[in-house]
Amino acid sequence: MPDDCISIPIMENTSFRRIFGFADLLTMAIMLGTFFSGEGELFQLLNQGLAALLVLIYISCHVRFRLCVPPEFYLAGLFIFWSMLSGMLVAVDRGWVLSYGLTITRFAILSLAISGLAMARRNPARGFMVMTVLMLYLSIWVRTTGKFSELMAGSLNYTQELTINPNLVGLVMLWGFAGILFLWKTTTRIALRAILIVLAIGCIFTLISTGSRGSFIGFLFFVALWIIFCYGKKLLRNMKSLAMIILVIAGIYYIAVKVVPQTYLGVKLMRSAEVGCLDETRTGLYKEAMEMFLSNPVAGVGLGNFTVHSSFQLYSHSDYAEILSTTGFVGFTLYFPIYIILWRRIIRIRKKSNDAKIKYQMGLYKALLLTILAIGIGVPNFLIIHVWFLLALMIGHTYALDRDL
Repeated sequence: MPDDCISIPIMENTSFRRIFGFADLLTMAIMLGTFFSGEGELFQLLNQGLAALLVLIYISCHVRFRLCVPPEFYLAGLFIFWSMLSGMLVAVDRGWVLSYGLTITRFAILSLAISGLAMARRNPARGFMVMTVLMLYLSIWVRTTGKFSELMAGSLNYTQELTINPNLVGLVMLWGFAGILFLWKTTTRIALRAILIVLAIGCIFTLISTGSRGSFIGFLFFVALWIIFCYGKKLLRNMKSLAMIILVIAGIYYIAVKVVPQTYLGVKLMRSAEVGCLDETRTGLYKEAMEMFLSNPVAGVGLGNFTVHSSFQLYSHSDYAEILSTTGFVGFTLYFPIYIILWRRIIRIRKKSNDAKIKYQMGLYKALLLTILAIGIGVPNFLIIHVWFLLALMIGHTYALDRDL
């Protein structure tokens, strides 16, 4: 640990507790505001202003308490620098380089602030609460507006005009479910756990209504990993936990077998099983990504320029393909070690700690991190603020724990 990094529990300071409460409200407003960016320039400027205020709060904590910057953010900075520099040198359309570069720069700065605040608190619960509230807001919005209602009818010919990407909604449901599982261990009160159960059920049905295959498969993958990493061999020695897991598995089995086949999601899954997991467009995009990478293995074709070179005129629909083809081998080796560093820290904390709650949290982080990487096969995670947000929470929390243990 660097000498200038002082491990001080900031939350012991009363004035900073108030400031952090205000920061929580700002974070909530910013994350909710991401869904209003299409409402006009005024909404975008307002959200950017709130984000700037949150960053200023983090800077004040960083300066006063000499907080450390986790190595993941140094790598993120190098990745952004390389992506923009190489992109400006090789890209056909430099406008896309600037657009993508500024977007991920804003995401990285905001994530650094969120990570720092979680680090100072030694507790990311408020952050996961924000993700849960975001999930609840979208669930209510979907139900009250009737969006995706036709998708529950099992028809491939839905007629509603969708004003929001259903795949994005599905992913937010998945990340919100992760927030629910984190919050589950923060309380033993029956009333609060009952609320979390209701939220989880609503979350699952909203996810199904989006018709997003990737989100649903990711959800099943995440739940399986959660059971393995958070309970595993100890499950047979704890009858309450065993009973809960049996109920969870039974509920998911019922939904998967009885509910999903009657929906648009079920029809899509059955069609995928018949023709293969990847359609011609996805396969073509991945082939083009490899061709672009081989054309310039060092720098790729330039950040944001996949669409320019693609015959499909689409982005690659993959974290791995997009980064490898547009930033080259150098960008790839700067970006993905962020996940490796975080994974190794999670493993280290789980081995060092004897605290049951911390072990559960690290197990959940392992499940969440692997799910993010799996989702990245079909989604460009580095362009999604919610993934940056979750990574920031995990990085800040684990970095503080690693220093304290």
